[in-house]
Amino acid sequence: SPPPWIEGLSDDADYDSAPPTGAMIGKYVLRPAVDAVMSTQPPSDARCVRRRFVVAALTELLFCMQQHALPPDEDVVSMLVEMLVSQGTVFQLLQLIECGVVPESAATVAQLLSYSSTWPEAEVAALDMLERLGESEETHDAVMRLLLKQGKLLSCCRFIRQHRLFAYPPRTVLAAAAASDDRLLFRAIYLFFLQRNEVWRGSADFVVAEDCEEFTALFQQRESTEAAAARGL
Repeated sequence: SPPPWIEGLSDDADYDSAPPTGAMIGKYVLRPAVDAVMSTQPPSDARCVRRRFVVAALTELLFCMQQHALPPDEDVVSMLVEMLVSQGTVFQLLQLIECGVVPESAATVAQLLSYSSTWPEAEVAALDMLERLGESEETHDAVMRLLLKQGKLLSCCRFIRQHRLFAYPPRTVLAAAAASDDRLLFRAIYLFFLQRNEVWRGSADFVVAEDCEEFTALFQQRESTEAAAARGL
């Protein structure tokens, strides 16, 4: 008997009016297949026949979209990247990026960065892709949102410095640092933005519009407390 995701496909699609789209195939056929394969043990065995079949299906669907000049489905792209990274076949992923089957986009950059803790070269690959995409506010915002979501605040600062995003609102990063209860992290982030102010404006002070008074007060209070503790020693 056919798998349940195949049976369910006919309930959601009207083939008499139109054939299934790439997005429909991804949602109703490939997404359940990916979930089923990823839940198996061991989940990262690239030699698994089922896994190889799903990777081939995802690749073929994206290749067909590319050949017919159709916009790639982001969910299908995300599934393929997820599968290849999880099984460690990153060279295959880089090849697919190079030949355009896996498209270069802000979403792909953000997804690659999300794997940087388990795949050290992911950040390099993501930043290379970002450079090829060119500087755009959309791409920068997507990367910053992901780094903030992951709590990689120092990476946020490096990204701001590397791409000279001096206009990026400092309050967002400072608020995350203050909420972390990591005093050293907050101090490093705060001092980074003081340096950024100096480079950008010629003064270390924040402007009123940036609404960072509470972080300045917190920094000064902590510095005073630590100085008093040091004198007490």
